[in-house]
Amino acid sequence: VVTSTIHHRDGSVRRLRCNGGAVRDESGAIVRLAGIAEDITESWLLEQRLRQSEERYELALEGTSDGIFQFDWRTRQIEVSPRLLDLVGRPHDNRWVTVDWVSTVVVESDLPLLRTALDLHVRERVPLDLELRLITLDRGIRWFRVRGRAVRDEHGAALRLAGAVSDVTEQRAEAQATPLPIEKTARERLAMRSATPAVTQYVDVPVAGAPMDMTRGYFGGS
Repeated sequence: VVTSTIHHRDGSVRRLRCNGGAVRDESGAIVRLAGIAEDITESWLLEQRLRQSEERYELALEGTSDGIFQFDWRTRQIEVSPRLLDLVGRPHDNRWVTVDWVSTVVVESDLPLLRTALDLHVRERVPLDLELRLITLDRGIRWFRVRGRAVRDEHGAALRLAGAVSDVTEQRAEAQATPLPIEKTARERLAMRSATPAVTQYVDVPVAGAPMDMTRGYFGGS
């Protein structure tokens, strides 16, 4: 199999994948070559764009102090950047984690706040931007700001959630002359932003033709 680039007289470029072999006579001598050539220009261009996009993504990760994550609703897997793992003091042995991993990182009493924020973002398109406490293995419990945005299909159903996590512990300490109740700031901020009644616990995501329960087992939910 050989891949080659063909330049046309009109200036266009096509990418071909050629597959063939020799046809031999009864003595083993080659009498002719036969094969097929397949135009793979579109898939090759898509691959090049994807590679460039991945390179830009990696550069962006290197240039930010935030931790980056991407949650796939269909597989319920989360890709986390090395920086995010550093922020919570976890090893770099696996950049793909499950929703159960989130339950080990977020302070238990803040999990309902996170679930509500995600549900509001998916159903009502309320901006996902909140502060909550995460358990770091090397620095104890610290405050983090979580921001994100859902990537949706043509029907508006969420497919992925991409976002960033930043440590705001020092900023909170500087901004608050007198400490507020430990959860009040994050909860009031979310309530003011959403001003939305209680949200039904189910969201229909058309995956393989079946609805998906968004919150059952969702970051510690039941």
